[in-house]
Amino acid sequence: MEAQLDYAEEEGNLLDELRYGLYLGGELFVQEWQERLQAERHREKPQARSALEDQDISLAVGKVFLKLGVEDPSSLLRPRRREKRPERDLAIYILCSLGVFTHQEIGRTFGVGYTTITGALKRARGYMHSEEKVRNKVEKILNDI
Repeated sequence: MEAQLDYAEEEGNLLDELRYGLYLGGELFVQEWQERLQAERHREKPQARSALEDQDISLAVGKVFLKLGVEDPSSLLRPRRREKRPERDLAIYILCSLGVFTHQEIGRTFGVGYTTITGALKRARGYMHSEEKVRNKVEKILNDI
């Protein structure tokens, strides 16, 4: 036990270099790994999910708005009562479907409380249920992110 402790003190803590829950290595290794992952990514792979978790929510929101074709994302980030904004609801639905961000994080980003997210999810499901084109677009975005 003493020999092991001596060795551990000489080498430093292995957990200091632990990245994304699974890999040991430096920043360069992580960058190379992320590039390889981009080529074959799928959000249901655990490695892809852990890489998404490291993503900033504002970057994810920007990507989702871009893929939805939103021209002025800043207008959708401000809350407005009783105004229909399907793109906003669909963006919230997509972010929740990724399974990476909490309702609190999403709500904070959109300037609403986390309980408001549930209403947006219901409206988004309604849009997707009534229009196949919208449903296909959302599914494509979810598969591409």
